[in-house]
Amino acid sequence: MGIKKFAATLAAVVMAFSCMAVSASAAETATYNNHDDTAFSFAFSDWGRSNTTGRSKTDTSGTYIIANTICNGGFDVYVDGYDSSAGTWVDCTDKTTRGQPHLKTTNNPGLISQWVYENGYRTARLGGYKWGSNRSATGLWSPDSAGSYRYLGSTT
Repeated sequence: MGIKKFAATLAAVVMAFSCMAVSASAAETATYNNHDDTAFSFAFSDWGRSNTTGRSKTDTSGTYIIANTICNGGFDVYVDGYDSSAGTWVDCTDKTTRGQPHLKTTNNPGLISQWVYENGYRTARLGGYKWGSNRSATGLWSPDSAGSYRYLGSTT
């Protein structure tokens, strides 16, 4: 009888500590990761380039994107970092690892590999490119991500 009580007490203590560890971990993640979604709407023109406004980039995670509508064949995506000392936007998309990220499916979330935070920039913007198109694309994005998603590549 004493062994059963001891085992039950030990199990309760272990569960209590596990719950506290999970709560502390979740609270830490929420305080620094800017993963709230913002709508984007790209109206591509003959030059094909469209951008969102900048948002705070707070960690090294990939940039999250999900499209609700896309133009025929999809469109290329990129992430710029804002160089405040020069007052310019710099393309920080990691094209070396996976090629130029291309989005050609709707309702299929993904990540864009980029080096905004690692390059010392703290503001990011999402960009889309579809040369010679007068079509549009809409969806949601966030500069940081939470969760596991596929990384976009040149054929996604």
